[in-house]
Amino acid sequence: MLEMNKIIKLYNKGIKNWTKKISKQRYQEAKLVAANKVKVCRKIILFDLEVDENFKNISLIYGIFFRGLEDLTDLSEIVAKYEWYKDNESVEKAWLLLQNCKERFESSSKIVMVPSEIKETIDSFLDTIEKDFLALFGPGLYVSPEILIKKSICSICKTDYRTCPHLPNHLYNGKICRIEPTEIGPGNCVVILPRPKDPRCRLWPWHQEKEGDGLKIHNIPLIISFKIDDFLD
Repeated sequence: MLEMNKIIKLYNKGIKNWTKKISKQRYQEAKLVAANKVKVCRKIILFDLEVDENFKNISLIYGIFFRGLEDLTDLSEIVAKYEWYKDNESVEKAWLLLQNCKERFESSSKIVMVPSEIKETIDSFLDTIEKDFLALFGPGLYVSPEILIKKSICSICKTDYRTCPHLPNHLYNGKICRIEPTEIGPGNCVVILPRPKDPRCRLWPWHQEKEGDGLKIHNIPLIISFKIDDFLD
């Protein structure tokens, strides 16, 4: 049976090992370190029957953090390339990875015992990339479709979330409680706005084309699915 202190030491050793790899720009090695720790977390949460709920919840938080390190490795590799911002595909991918990193680290960094110098380095890097986007492309515009949700259930017990005992965004045995839509209908419009709830569906300059007195928009996603704990799927 695994001991909590030993597994946390293993996780923290992985974070330090990742830091050494990424500082030397050994991106593939760094990503492998993070990916292997994600696999450990997943195995404990889904298949280890001997550990308690708290153990699984801790492993979930670390799993989210290590997934953030995977995304951060990919982001670092993109922006390390000369004039990466001139390649449309790289820009869009870097933007998505930046949003992924922010959500994963915001959800896990208060629990994960990261050395302050590592946390400050990660925060500073993400802040720099966000400022680079602002300087290069401005604050941007974003699309948000109208969606009609007819029915939703609790992701833990699969019953009506309004009557079940589980609380959204709380942890239960290594899983996050969510309100899951089960019956979705199309809305009547798509809104373009400056401050969206989810900034992933961004309207980039190459998505826009003048057409007469108006503007034609093309090749832009209306919805992008993302889960901070996608490694459990």
